[in-house]
Formats: sequence, C-alpha cells, structure tokens
Amino acid sequence: MEMEMLTVVGVEKLDYTSKRSGKQVKGITIHAAYEKKGVEGMACVSQYVSEANVGDAVVKAGDQVGFYYNRFGSVESFTVEPKK
Repeated sequence: MEMEMLTVVGVEKLDYTSKRSGKQVKGITIHAAYEKKGVEGMACVSQYVSEANVGDAVVKAGDQVGFYYNRFGSVESFTVEPKK
C-alpha cells in the first residue's frame, strides 16, 4: 500500500507546559492539505509530531509529508520530500 503524501501549508512550533498533565510539550504541528473525494478544493489535517520524532528533519510550507502511526494512533515517524 502506497503512503499518501500531503502538502504542508504551515508548521507551528510548540514548547509549553501542559495544564492538564504538568508535562513539557515540545514538537511541531504540521498543517497539511490533500485531495479528497467529495471535497471541493482541498481537505486539511493538523498533525502533532513530538520533538523526539522530528529529530533533524526540517519541514517547510510546500514540502510533501507522509506519516507512519503507532498502534495508539500517534505519529511514530514521518518522511519529508522538500518542495521542488
């Protein structure tokens, strides 16, 4: 099965302490668009990626991204294809 690649439309850096758990939250939220049957225009998704899973990756608007999820539905890793 081929992974669906999404087009990055925005990247939001996160660094705060959760009011609910008191734990530090560091990472990025990737805002991306993709074509979806039945949608006029593009469908959108926002996906949080922890700092540990971002690693050395650089994500910018216009790049293509694909996500791999763990059994709990959280992002385990992702791939980035820079904008051409």
